[in-house]
Amino acid sequence: MNGAIFGGTDRTKSYVQSAQFSIINTIFIIILVPILGGWFYPFCTRRGWNFGPQRRMAAGFFFIVLSFAISAALAPKVEEAFLKTGRDMAKAEKYDGFYCEGCYSGLWQVPQWFVLTLGEALCSPTGVQFTYIEAGRQFRAVSTSFWLLSTSLGSILIMIFEPIFVDAGMSSGTKSWAYSGIGLFGFFLYCIASYFYTPRKQRASINEAARLAKEAEFAMTKY
Repeated sequence: MNGAIFGGTDRTKSYVQSAQFSIINTIFIIILVPILGGWFYPFCTRRGWNFGPQRRMAAGFFFIVLSFAISAALAPKVEEAFLKTGRDMAKAEKYDGFYCEGCYSGLWQVPQWFVLTLGEALCSPTGVQFTYIEAGRQFRAVSTSFWLLSTSLGSILIMIFEPIFVDAGMSSGTKSWAYSGIGLFGFFLYCIASYFYTPRKQRASINEAARLAKEAEFAMTKY
């Protein structure tokens, strides 16, 4: 993609490289998390809409999968425009961040980053809070460690699948569709588990003292 997103036509000068676009994720996180927590969630509550933590995580999961699907759909067009310039796809990395006439602007990554960050803002903070409250006082540290473990397992899966996809000669678009399919499968598994899950505040307490303690806790930690 054309790295000269702020102008410039010097073919020998490096502009904005692909890895540097990840800063967009941080900027969107800083913007979206306060908006969702400070305005959107309270707005839904005032309107009487049931947009609790499980539905927030489901929506976030969906947007994350959608971001990969958008990338998969755009990848063939980006590669086609790159090849029309006469450049070799096998040497695409040497053009990263440089001015590439005829190529799509790097700014085309912004919509995918926005959708991905929106999903992350809906899913991650809510998931940490949800598991922290649902686990109870005795297992809160353990629940947080399991949340981080699930993140690490996702990274391990990428380490397993990426060499397989590369050896199979998959294009970037095909790999994005593959990851979208994996994410969609996980999304459906989550929806099934969420549907049959009974939140802690709805479970029967062992005794009256436990019930009163639980009500007091949830009165202080609403979500």
